[in-house]
Amino acid sequence: MNSILSDHEFLWGTTPNENEDSDLKKLEDKFKSILESINTQHIKKEFNQFLDSIELLFLPKKFEKTVEEDNFITNKRISDSYKIESITVFADIPIELHIVTVLWIMKYGYKLDAKLDLSCKGNRLLLNKSNNAVIKGSGLFKPYFTQYQQWRDKAVNEAQRKLHSGSKVAFINLDLKRLLLLCKYRLCEN
Repeated sequence: MNSILSDHEFLWGTTPNENEDSDLKKLEDKFKSILESINTQHIKKEFNQFLDSIELLFLPKKFEKTVEEDNFITNKRISDSYKIESITVFADIPIELHIVTVLWIMKYGYKLDAKLDLSCKGNRLLLNKSNNAVIKGSGLFKPYFTQYQQWRDKAVNEAQRKLHSGSKVAFINLDLKRLLLLCKYRLCEN
């Protein structure tokens, strides 16, 4: 973690100047505080404060339409109440946990990603050519939509290739959005 903390270029994208020194010092102090909480968790249990403060926020995603309007969108309330058709769940997580997850991805996550087959397209890390580190000065993940487009285009091209070679092809496109929210999981009882 110390090597990551000392890499100002990765954290800020630039070389520090005099005005940034105090901000950098505050950031390093915050990181050291988080590191102390993690390293002494087995004794002090301080890191639990971050875990205990995680909250799930259930926010409306879609409302049932009661009145059909002609492509007119407004923020004016046209009803006394609205029936929620679907919700979105957001996790409100302390910044300290976000920092820890980013640092974990940078230190260990790339090792897992490098083992994945190239056919795995969702939520892939931006790795260097050697697959031994996350690319510095960049985001952590490849843009999901680009990955999806590559997967979709490859499937369409393969279906067309099969058709041209005389094979019969059934091309089925399933939209499984919100599937995970609708699935019920049975946890192991061991």
